[in-house]
Order: sequence, then structure tokens, then C-alpha cells
Amino acid sequence: MFYLSDKERLPYEIDRVVTGLNTTEARVQFRIQRMIPSNTVDSTSYALVFAGEKAGNVKSDPTKVFAFFEDFSNSKLNQWTRVWGEWTVQKGTVFGKTGTSAFGYAEVGLFLDEGRDWEDIELELDLMETGSGVVYPGPFLRVQESNLQYTTAWWFEYYTDRKDCTMRPFIINRDGSWKYKCQLPQALVKNKWFHFRYRVVGDRISQWANDVLIQTATVDKEWTIPSGSIALGCHSVYSGSRYGCRTFYDNIKVKLLANPIPTVSVDDRCQLNCQTGPPIGTKEHPANSCKQIHDSKLSDQNISSAKNGVYWIKASLKLSDSIQSFCDMKNGGWTLVGKIYGPVGNVYSTWLVKNVNTQDLKVPKIDSGHTGYSCFDARLLAVKHASQVMLTCGDNPGGIGSKWVQWELPSGREYSTWWNHGVGQAKVQAEGTSQVTVKTWNGNSKVRKKENRVYGTL
Repeated sequence: MFYLSDKERLPYEIDRVVTGLNTTEARVQFRIQRMIPSNTVDSTSYALVFAGEKAGNVKSDPTKVFAFFEDFSNSKLNQWTRVWGEWTVQKGTVFGKTGTSAFGYAEVGLFLDEGRDWEDIELELDLMETGSGVVYPGPFLRVQESNLQYTTAWWFEYYTDRKDCTMRPFIINRDGSWKYKCQLPQALVKNKWFHFRYRVVGDRISQWANDVLIQTATVDKEWTIPSGSIALGCHSVYSGSRYGCRTFYDNIKVKLLANPIPTVSVDDRCQLNCQTGPPIGTKEHPANSCKQIHDSKLSDQNISSAKNGVYWIKASLKLSDSIQSFCDMKNGGWTLVGKIYGPVGNVYSTWLVKNVNTQDLKVPKIDSGHTGYSCFDARLLAVKHASQVMLTCGDNPGGIGSKWVQWELPSGREYSTWWNHGVGQAKVQAEGTSQVTVKTWNGNSKVRKKENRVYGTL
């Protein structure tokens, strides 16, 4: 059994998953209880105790071992959002019934709501196709946009009754087609379970089918997607598949990975060697938000060591679009997305949807007498990574101003429509508004009609 020991309390048992017991391939998986600094070995926090035949029930909840685990033992798909087709839980598996989409070849059917910030992961799942004719089932990784009209994801697609397969990238529904081809060790025949494992580390993809490595490839820059969740899907296009996919999925496991994959010694004592890449918030490794940098440096006492300053932030799914902006770490990791100084006229076509004078975002201060504005395309941040928005005055050059108002961002935000200034006033009014509670620096709060899902106003 595994225990974690520290200076504050006695050791305690933690959950683990054991496979291959009593064989030379025995494997124990568990979730580390605190971050281990790079290039170090933790030889004191964990212990493996062999209890013998009299061992009682052990803690082995896989939901507390993996970053995500789903065996569909619950009939409700609480953590999933249906995008396309019919999805139901049947006898401990999820069943997807899909047809042909009107918006292209990539059909995200069932989308996992969590994991939008997952970068390097390993995914395992079981898949069985039961539909008729030629269909193409398979999971999606690095899903940034699940809307069928704007699909942005890496799709691992399989040609039924053949060995052909591919990783098919989509960027805002632009189709990379069968660019990264592979071959299964045996044809994906109907009514038979197949076990798949996928690993994405940076721009590298690897894939195993029934424990056989079938693919390793480097994704080209034009198809790079830095992070995202997972989804299940299918596609059918030929007349012989007019009834569409009938796909079962089960036993989904997600593990977070270090980049690059750490190596472990084969000596009597396990030595872990993990070389880290560039720090988050740098040009080579831009962050999703300032809060992501802030939270990456939290201590056991929940205090971040991140300092106020200028960091690289993603302004779109393309790393080349990243910009430098000021981060207020002292107050929890706020990202400076725009400044307005003096009368600037009509800025609706560019405000927070384009990069304008971004060099001015490196400092929060607004010089007196200066006229103009600066901002970056903050739609990705607002839709995928943020939870609050704040307006503040510029009388504090070192961070958040002394006077501010802030409110929670509404649910249901989509990248394709958020802050879309071109939809027209009629569509804005048709969408309506939703009430939000606006809080102020002096402790006041007021319910206002401030947001809607098509046209987010600041």
C-alpha cells in the first residue's frame, strides 16, 4: 500500500490502481500528492507496503488516481455535453448514434466539459463499432472548439472493416484530411472491442491499438493546437452508411504527462529524471492566462511565488499570435487585456477581438493626457480560461487600480460568437440579457443586466 508522509501528520493511505499483480509486468499507478520539483528525486514521501494474503480491501478509486476516469457506471452523463447525435449509457458503456453532419467531416458527438487546459496527456479507451456500411468512429483530443461549424481538434479516425486510420486535424473546421496516416494491426471489424491508447506531448502524437504501437508523428505548425479536452465522435458519408455510426465507448482514462516524458531507472532504487521545458509565460511556452501562471507557482500554503510583471499570453490558438501583457499576480493573477485613455470614438470592430497597440499592455499605468487605446484578442481567454471580468481605473501603476468593478462571466460562452461586434443590433436584442451581480472595490454589489451570449460587453 502507498502512504504519503510529511512533517505535519502521520502517513496515510492513498488510492492506487494495480495491474499485472504477481507478474514481472506489475504496475502501480497513483496520483502524486504534491508537485515534485524538476531534476529532483522524492525518496521520502511515498512507501510501498506488501501486506501479503491477509491484506484487506485497499483504496483503489480510479477517479482519485487519474486526471479523469469514466467507466459509465452512472447512467447520467453529468460531465459530458452532447454536441451531435444521440448518446445514452447502456449496461455500463456509452452508446453513440450519429448520422451525417451538415457542417463537414468532423463530428464531435460527446464533449467532456473538463480538461480544456490539458496540454500533454495520455488517453486510454475501449471502442466497438456496430453500425452498418462504411463509417469512421474515433475520439478527439486537444478539443478547443466542439461546435460543428468551428471544430478545432485532433481527430483519431478509423476506417471500419479495414486497417486504415489517421489523425485528422481541424482548425476552425478547416480539414487537414488524412494527413497523419497509420495502420491498425488488424482490421477494425464490427461488433468487436478494440483498446486504444493515445499520447500527445507538445506537437508529438503517438498511438497504440491493442497494445501495439501504430503511430508516431510530429504535427505541423499550421495544425498545432496547444491544449484542449477530449470528445467522442464519428462520421459517415457514403450511401451504404446512411444509418450512421453505432459506436460503444468504455473505460476512459486520462493521465497528465510531463514534457518530455520522464525516464525511470531500472536499478534497485527508483530514480526519476524529468527535464522541464521553458517556464510557462515565456515566448516559447505562452500561458493561457496570468492566473494559470499564478496557480502554477502555488505553495503548500496556497501562496503563489509569481511576481507582478510582463508575461507571454496566448491571443489565439496559434502560438505565433501570443503577445506580452502585464500580469497582476499580487491580486490573484489578473490579465491586462485592454486599456482606453481619453475619447477614442468607435472601437467596436477591434476592441478585444483584435491586437491593437499591444506594446502598451506591458504596463498597467495610463499616462495623463494620453489619448488612444490598446487591447489584444481576448476571446480565447474569456471563453476558455477566464471566470471573471474586471474594469478598473488607472491610478495604481503597480497593478489593479484602487477603484474597480467586476462580475462573473456567464455560462454558455462560445468562441465563435463571443464579443462578436458584427452580428448586428437585432440579433443582440433577440438574444436578450442575463442578470449578473456586479461587485465594487468598496464592498457594494448590484444586480445588473449586463451580459448576453452573443455580444459580451465590457
